[in-house]
Amino acid sequence: IRDSGQWLEFRRVLFRSYVYLKSANIKLPRTIQEMSSKGKNVGDQAPAPGDLVFFKSGPSGRHVGIYVADGKFLHTSSLIGVTISSMEEKYWNKRFVSARRMPGIETFR
Repeated sequence: IRDSGQWLEFRRVLFRSYVYLKSANIKLPRTIQEMSSKGKNVGDQAPAPGDLVFFKSGPSGRHVGIYVADGKFLHTSSLIGVTISSMEEKYWNKRFVSARRMPGIETFR
């Protein structure tokens, strides 16, 4: 598993799960696909701190981060590890798909 793309995805899953568990005592689904079907789609509303933000990007065609505030989100990058990026950056802005609010996420606020 260490020498494949599975290792990178495993690290990403652990990162998101750790943040949610430690910050809000919420256990996230294991895969991006499962996460994208849980919680409530925020629709046209702006994401709020703690919301999961989904993008069409990367080798799997999907990428997810945790919205922080002021248009910024926390995520993992295969090149630099854990990082904060702006959703206004051209790369992320054109790839944004949706934001979802997990049950119990009010704990982040």
